[in-house]
Amino acid sequence: MMSIIMWILPFCAKNLWFRARLDASGAVAVRYVYATRAYVPDLILKDNRTYRVITDHLGSVRLVVDAADGTVMQRLEYDAFGNIIADTNPGFQPFGFAGGIHDPLTELIHFGHRDYDPRARRWTTPDPTGFGGGTVNLYLYGANDPLQFVDPNGEAVVVVTLVVAAAVVGYAYSTLVHNTALNSGNEAGEVLDGYGVDKGPTDALRHCTMNCNMRRKHGFEFAVLASWYHEVPEQWAKFNFENTPDFEPRQMDEHNNVCGRLIARVENSKIPCVEHCKNALIEGRLKMMPESLWCPPEADCSSGKAIWDSWRHP
Repeated sequence: MMSIIMWILPFCAKNLWFRARLDASGAVAVRYVYATRAYVPDLILKDNRTYRVITDHLGSVRLVVDAADGTVMQRLEYDAFGNIIADTNPGFQPFGFAGGIHDPLTELIHFGHRDYDPRARRWTTPDPTGFGGGTVNLYLYGANDPLQFVDPNGEAVVVVTLVVAAAVVGYAYSTLVHNTALNSGNEAGEVLDGYGVDKGPTDALRHCTMNCNMRRKHGFEFAVLASWYHEVPEQWAKFNFENTPDFEPRQMDEHNNVCGRLIARVENSKIPCVEHCKNALIEGRLKMMPESLWCPPEADCSSGKAIWDSWRHP
C-alpha cells in the first residue's frame, strides 16, 4: 500500500503540491519533478526509471512515456469537463484532468483547496475566497468553460491563454522576479544581522519573505515556479537524478516558501511581508534546523543572536 507525503506542514497552507510517494516502510518510492507547470510534474521517478509526463494546454496528463526508450506507459483521454473516458494503465500515476489528483474510488479530482466532481461539473465545496473568486456561483468550475479556464488551486479561475503567454514572456519577466527575490532576501537578512543565514532564523525569514513578496507582486504561479527553480538540486536541472542531496534542508525551505505564499493571501497587504514572516517565525510557524547549525565556528554571530534571543524572550 502506498501513501503520499508532502514537503510542507498542514497548518501553513492547503495548496499543497505532491512531491513524493512513500512505500509501506516509509521510504521514498516515487518522486515528482516540477518544471513547466507548478501544479503538474514534468517527470516521475520510480522503480529506477524516469518517466516524462506529456500534458495538453490545460495541464491534463495525456501521455506518460519512459524517457529511456519512448515506451508509452499510460495514455489518458477526457471529456470536456474532466471525466476519464480512456485510461490504458489505471493507477500508474495520480495526476489527471487539468493536473489535478484523481481519486479512483470517488472519481473526484483534488485541486489545492477543493475537490472537483467532473460528473456534476461542480466543486464539492464553495469557493474558500467567497465571491472574491470572480463568480456568483461558488460551486462553478472554470467559469463553466473548462476548455479555456483552469483552477489549479481551487480559489480562482485562470484563463489558459494567460498561462501560455506567461511561459512565452517568462524569460523577460524573470528579471523582475529576480529583483523581487534579491530585494526580499536582503531585507530579511538585515533584520537578524544574518544570524542563521543557513538553516536558521534568517534562512527561514528570507524564504518566507521572498515568497510572500513574490505572490503579492507577481502572482501565485510565478511565486511557486520561481521557488521551485531556486530549490531544485543543480543536477536535476541537468536531468541527473543520481546521488540526490539531503532533503531535510529542502523540506525546511519548501515549508517556509509555502508559509510565505499563504501569508500573502490571507494577511493584511498593507503590512510588509517581512513583518508578517517575523511573527510567523516567533510563533513557531516557520521551520528551522537545530540551533547548533546556525552559526559557523569562525563567524561572530553575537549581534544577530542577541536580536534573536530578544524575540524569543521579550
